[in-house]
Amino acid sequence: MHPAHTPSSVAAALAAETLTTQSPGVVSLIGRVLKFGDADNVGADSDVWPLKTRDQWIFASAGTLSCVSDDVADTGELTLSGYDAAGKELSETVTLTGTTPVVTSAAFSFCLPRASYNTGSFPNAAVNETNMGNITVSRGGVGVAYIDATRGQSLQAFYRIPATLADDTVVDHAVVYGWSAGSGNADEVIVEIDTATPGTSWRTRERVRTVGNHDTGSMWSAPENPIVGITLPPGSLVKAHASEVGNNNGRVAARFFVALFGA
Repeated sequence: MHPAHTPSSVAAALAAETLTTQSPGVVSLIGRVLKFGDADNVGADSDVWPLKTRDQWIFASAGTLSCVSDDVADTGELTLSGYDAAGKELSETVTLTGTTPVVTSAAFSFCLPRASYNTGSFPNAAVNETNMGNITVSRGGVGVAYIDATRGQSLQAFYRIPATLADDTVVDHAVVYGWSAGSGNADEVIVEIDTATPGTSWRTRERVRTVGNHDTGSMWSAPENPIVGITLPPGSLVKAHASEVGNNNGRVAARFFVALFGA
């Protein structure tokens, strides 16, 4: 860990919105990331994203990605964000051809859940000019990112710490500084924040038991910005993981906050 600060002090300042690139005694703050995801029927062992499958979004080596919708009407642009083989941020935009797969030119080593649909290319006011069908991004036939019909963006609560930003800024480390989770329709779900540094197994860092509100249908059950203060090196993974309690639909949403620091 960088000797100029502690995880808890940085997390507290980030949560209070008092830490900036000019703050004394800390290395340079070069970016902040919010990851948000949701899932239905999470069952006993699910990551928080529409496809739910645990760790399916992780792939070992860089390669091209296949993008396809299950609706022939989807012929707009899809922007994928991720990393190249060296962990540098990478982005590519492809034009979908409905139910016929389109393959990226770039080789991705990780696909961030920021694949966002270009709504401007869809003259469909009934669905806010967004994707008509479900869009799947896959690597080697396995789904690694997903956009639900009419949502326009992926909702997947996982992230990998980059090594280098798109502008060539080198990332020294990251701090996870807050998270929250909730469930709906009286569902009771256990949600946890897990991390894994390169070459290690997942480690649960914090956990909350959520119970949906009978009247409103949903309730955030963790504080908006609890002080987590987890410091991670480049290449580390962060995710929200969920398991339902009892026999219910297990609908859950989770989000977490990450700050990136330079050398």
